[in-house]
Amino acid sequence: MNRPALWITVGTVAAMAIAGAAVAAPLMRPSAEGAASPSTAPSASPTGEAESPSPTPSPTPTPTPTCTVTMHDVLWSDPFELTLPATGPADADRVQRIERADVDYRPTPFPFPIDEESFGILTANDLRSRSSLTVAGRDGQERWTVVIDGGRLQVLSSPATTGVQGILVIGVTAFEGGDHRMMSFDLATGDVIAERETGETSPITWRAGRAWWTSVAPATADSFYLSDRDALSRIDATTLETRWTVAGSDYGVEWFEGGVPFGVIGDRAFVGSHAVDAETGEGLGWESAGTVTSVAGATLHTRLMYDHVGPFDLSGLDLARGESCWTREVLSYTGDADTLWILTPEGAIERIDPLTGEALETVAQTTASSLRAVGRYLFATESDPDDYRQPTTVSVFEDSVLRWTYTDDSSAPPYVSGSQIVVHERKRGLDTLTGYDEPGGDPAWQIEELDIFVDEGVVLQAEVDWNENIIDYALRH
Repeated sequence: MNRPALWITVGTVAAMAIAGAAVAAPLMRPSAEGAASPSTAPSASPTGEAESPSPTPSPTPTPTPTCTVTMHDVLWSDPFELTLPATGPADADRVQRIERADVDYRPTPFPFPIDEESFGILTANDLRSRSSLTVAGRDGQERWTVVIDGGRLQVLSSPATTGVQGILVIGVTAFEGGDHRMMSFDLATGDVIAERETGETSPITWRAGRAWWTSVAPATADSFYLSDRDALSRIDATTLETRWTVAGSDYGVEWFEGGVPFGVIGDRAFVGSHAVDAETGEGLGWESAGTVTSVAGATLHTRLMYDHVGPFDLSGLDLARGESCWTREVLSYTGDADTLWILTPEGAIERIDPLTGEALETVAQTTASSLRAVGRYLFATESDPDDYRQPTTVSVFEDSVLRWTYTDDSSAPPYVSGSQIVVHERKRGLDTLTGYDEPGGDPAWQIEELDIFVDEGVVLQAEVDWNENIIDYALRH
C-alpha cells in the first residue's frame, strides 16, 4: 500500500494523519551511537537569583539509580488487521452518504481509527467544495455525520492516535485561499466543542518505529501536538489553546525533508534528538541516539536510518535519565502492543524482553531481511536487495511455529483477519478482496465490487446511484 508524503495537500494527508505516526522522522544531529549526550537546553521558565539554602543534615547515601527502560500503557491500532467473518464479509451497511457527488470521479473515503467500537471517515466532495466527517460503529451503524463547506479535512487528534478520550479534533483547510482552522467535536454527539484559526499544521504523534503504519498512543491524555514545520506546540484538547511552543531554531535543528523533525513519546517531546519536558516545553539537557519509538509498550530508539540497508543498533531508552539501558544490533525489528521481535545479523528471529533486550526465545534461523507482525502472525520476508522487482519469499509464523512459506510477486503487504490472510487487488476494472486459509492455497472466499477501500482495519464499499448522483459508502463486515 502506498502512503502519501506528509507535506502535501491536506485532503491527501487525511488518511495518513493517523498513520504517519509510524514514519520515523529524520533527526539532524544524533548523539554518539547507543548513548545520550548532554546538550545546551533553553529554559521555558524565568530565571532569578538563587537563595542560599539553609544548612541541613547530610542525607543518607542512596544507591546509584539503575537505568530502566520506560514502559507505557498504550493503545495499538494496526491498519492491516481486519475483523471479517471466516466466510467473508456478508453485510454491507451504509455508514456515509455523499449527495450531489461526481459519480464519474468518485471521491476516496479515508477511514481513521477511533477505538475498538468505532471508526471515522473523511471524504472530500471536490465538485461541491465540501467535505464530510462521519463517525460510525464497527457494527455498521452510522452515528453522526457533519458536512463542512469550503474545506478539506485531516485528523489532528482521536483516541487511537493521541490518547485523548471522548474528543475528535479535525483540521480544516479551505479549498480556496488556503486558510486553516481546527475544530473539536464531542465523539458521542458530534457537537462542536471549540474552534480556532491556525496556520498550516500537521499532527505529531507517537511512533511505532518499524512496526509499519500502526497508530500507537497513550491510554489517556489531555493534550495533543501539532507542528507548523518550524515549531512544535502542545494543544489543550478541550479548549484548543496552545500550552507551549518550542522551535527548531531554539536547538539549532534545521529542516529536513520538508520541516523540522519533531517527535513525542511518553512525557518527553523531541526537537530533532533534543529532549524537552512534554508538560512544560522546557529543555532537559540530553539527546536521544536518534528516532524514538514505542513497541510492546517499551521506549526504544535507533540512529537515523534514511534508506538504510544493513545492520543497525536498537536500544531501550530510559526517558527519565536519557540513557540507553541495552543495545542490540539488528537487521529488522517489529512488534505489537505486547511483544517485540528482532532479526539478528546472523539471521536469528528472536522474541526479546523489551526491558533487558535479552532473548526470551529463538523463533527460527532464516535468510530473511525484514520482519513484520500483523494480528496473530509474524511475517519474515526475504528479498533481493539489488532488484526489488524480483518476487519475495515470505515465511509466516504463528505462536513461534512456522506455518507457511510462499512466494509473493506483489509489493503490497497482506492483511490479516483472524486466522486468514486477506489480499486486496484491482482486477478487470473491479476491486477484488480474497481471503485465504493459507497463502497460495484456494480462496476461502472472494468478493468483487466496483470500488472497495481497505484501510485502518475496515473495508468500505462504494454504492453508486447514477441517476441521483449519490454515493453511499457501506461497511463490509
